[in-house]
Amino acid sequence: MRSSMTPDDDPTALSDVDLLRRLHADHDEPEVALAALYDRYAGLVFGLSMRILRDRAEAEDVTHDVFLSLIERDRYDPKRAQFRTFLTLLTRSRAIDRVRSRSRAVSTRAERQIDEVLSARGPSPFDDAGVRENARLVSDAMSELSERQRTALEMAYYRGMSHSEIAGEMEAPLGTVKGLLRSGLGVLRRVLKRATG
Repeated sequence: MRSSMTPDDDPTALSDVDLLRRLHADHDEPEVALAALYDRYAGLVFGLSMRILRDRAEAEDVTHDVFLSLIERDRYDPKRAQFRTFLTLLTRSRAIDRVRSRSRAVSTRAERQIDEVLSARGPSPFDDAGVRENARLVSDAMSELSERQRTALEMAYYRGMSHSEIAGEMEAPLGTVKGLLRSGLGVLRRVLKRATG
């Protein structure tokens, strides 16, 4: 294995493995090897990130992170998979980590919204009510929702699913799911307010 590129070397003609070796070899121009890998695979990494995240800025961040990780450590083993497969799995993992991080933030926000819906200003009317009365009020409020609103809310709050997961299961765009959750919470707020005076 040569440790540096000569002026006659054409990085675009080198294999993925050779480029990775040169990226981690002791030479002055690792950016040449990285640039060749980037030119070869940036479209794949960005495209997969966009399909998972559906957000251009986040997909660009993941693309940057994936290629930066190639410089920081050499985890690719050519005996286990082709580099393209390795890169696909790495990208998918990074993008899913972003979705989970986003889901945790959404879940925290959703819990606050539910608290707002179920609590009035001052002491909650539910404080003095029995468990059956609470269940009846919530059940009555849920019956006021459309089937799609109810399904989306149950997935989000009872099953702990992220907006993206709900969109996948309902086969609906992410914006539609957010709208169903927002409108469903609005209906619950109005019905519970009316029921509790």
